[in-house]
Amino acid sequence: MTDWLEIAASIFLWMAISYAVLYLGAALVALLMMRRHPYVVLFVLPLLAMCVIGPVTVGVLTSLVLAYTLSSSDKEISPWHCMVLGVFQSIMLIVVSFSRLLGTL
Repeated sequence: MTDWLEIAASIFLWMAISYAVLYLGAALVALLMMRRHPYVVLFVLPLLAMCVIGPVTVGVLTSLVLAYTLSSSDKEISPWHCMVLGVFQSIMLIVVSFSRLLGTL
């Protein structure tokens, strides 16, 4: 792959899939642990909303920047590289979310 949009779409697709798997797992754990709580839906719905909000906001921007950088190098990029970059984006978003770096800035 050398086309900028093709690389960006591939990185974004892998990022969205890995991000959704992580947040769907978290929503399932929250649902199972709080199944007897009367307001369990109020805890699960924000996690399910994050499956869409995270990739659409941060994921698109970082995927486009990574794709532009890779396409400007004029090297052939394999789908495996896109998978690694997409999964790495998800892992970094989870690390930043847990460490609360944005709250300390």
